[in-house]
Amino acid sequence: MLAEPPSASGRFGNPLLLGNTCHSDTICITIDEGGLGCKIQTARSNPCENQTHYQMHLDTNNDKSSIVDQDQYESVAKFPRLEVEGVTKLFPGVRALDHVDMVAMPNEILSIVGENGAGKSTLFDVIMGIQRPNEGEIRLDGRKISPHGTYDSMHLGIFRVFQEQGLIGEFAVYENLCLGMEEKFVEYGVLQKARMIQHAKEALHELGLELDVRQLTRRLSFGIRQLIEVCRVAAMSKLLRIENPIVLMDEPTAALSGSELELFFELIQRLKNIYHASVVFVSHRLEEILSLSDRIYVMKDGQIVSEVKPTIDEGELHNLMVGRVKSSDFYAESLQRINLGVTLLEVENLSSDAFQNISLTVKSGEILGIGGLIASGKSRLGKAIYGAFPCQGAVRMEGKRMDMSMAERIQHGIGYIPIDRHREGILLGRSIVENISLIALPKLSPAGVLRPGREKVIANRVLNDLRIKAIDIYQRCRTLSGGNQQKVVLGKWLAAGLKMLIADNPTRGVDAGAKEEMYRLLRELASKGVCIVLISDDLLELIGLSNRIIIMRDGIITGELSAHAGEKPHEHEVVRLMV
Repeated sequence: MLAEPPSASGRFGNPLLLGNTCHSDTICITIDEGGLGCKIQTARSNPCENQTHYQMHLDTNNDKSSIVDQDQYESVAKFPRLEVEGVTKLFPGVRALDHVDMVAMPNEILSIVGENGAGKSTLFDVIMGIQRPNEGEIRLDGRKISPHGTYDSMHLGIFRVFQEQGLIGEFAVYENLCLGMEEKFVEYGVLQKARMIQHAKEALHELGLELDVRQLTRRLSFGIRQLIEVCRVAAMSKLLRIENPIVLMDEPTAALSGSELELFFELIQRLKNIYHASVVFVSHRLEEILSLSDRIYVMKDGQIVSEVKPTIDEGELHNLMVGRVKSSDFYAESLQRINLGVTLLEVENLSSDAFQNISLTVKSGEILGIGGLIASGKSRLGKAIYGAFPCQGAVRMEGKRMDMSMAERIQHGIGYIPIDRHREGILLGRSIVENISLIALPKLSPAGVLRPGREKVIANRVLNDLRIKAIDIYQRCRTLSGGNQQKVVLGKWLAAGLKMLIADNPTRGVDAGAKEEMYRLLRELASKGVCIVLISDDLLELIGLSNRIIIMRDGIITGELSAHAGEKPHEHEVVRLMV
């Protein structure tokens, strides 16, 4: 989470980038040419001067905006909208859910917290009908339901917003908002696109978001696309005449920060207030949970172990989740190296369409943090150093200049953990052993013949060293929790031999316990002489782990801060360089 700069304000302590002024009670969102960032400002005078803007109206006190009759709502609000009773789900060797009981009320934000592997996503799968429970039942407005997948669930009024987005980038916004419901816009065998566009505009308008629904979705930033995911719930609810939708949100904020995070939470509140939705929210960011929730369930080992109010202390909530008090040395600062080795990585005048004239060095055993807001260019810089993004300039490893190919850089021990592990970091349909040996295949295949015995030994060693929770090395990665999937991503680089690691938001979408483990693993790598480039949107993570911090804004380096153990910079020092 980004700290609040002196000139900005935000409910969750996020900096709000100053944009153009708009009419009263609006937020102006200005999207850059690449659709990669946004600027916002609240104002009470002057029309917007920029023609390329979106407005999000924040008048949440207007009861007339509700699409549900208030008297009708009040008569049913006291009864549960969704009930889960005694639900158990078994997988081979694993009891993923163990007699889970849960109740969601109308007009409520109910949060579920728990470590990776606690059963949160499996519970959502069962509610949606993607997985069939071995025991128990699900009731909607008191009636037992047994949906057979997403389509059935949607027609019952149960929707899901994923961490990994389900929008189609090559479709226009209005096409995504109406996806699967096209038959409702067909007249005399002809699809009425004008009606689809109008419906999409109205759905967005009711939630306070105004944008051109005819533009391609891929041109929008990740955060704005996540807002579209929430708006899709409103669009589908109107088409299906669902008055009190149930919205399951599975880590939807994992890749959001700053202004886009603020907007996302405003949208959730409007979904609750206008549609009287039952929102079931899962996040590993406990400060979000405590700020947003009406009630909180704690899951552990497939069971609901506690129900608490949002007035609970964050440390106590963490203790309920993981069974231990949050460590005072959460970022393993006591293990931070003081005496660094020789310079391993040298970057000189690296330039592309995302950044300009970047020069930096990293020494053996050093963790160099790179921070910046969305569209600062930091993630593309990481890809460029790895060789996965085109650029000009020089990258040297141990004094040897690398060419632009990933293959050579991998051969010289450069590894990369991408921000999107599902698309770029792991083969979900393959086993743990297949993923771990993927980069190390040349080493495991002398004379072009794979040695299965050696492959098995290395995979088991990585499984044990990283404490990956799995049945065995042959378990498919799709069935692992997010934290354990991220360990597999790291494990494949350890198996190949690692001198330098570029880690882009390595703890994105993992719980506090898994974060702490990942931090200690990074510290252990640094203690063995590996140099690490840490790119992170989590400000406390960036400060806590790094030896030095470089801050980027609009593709250039705006400053560098030392972060020696015991002498860490304050959050506002970092944010000042970002904005």
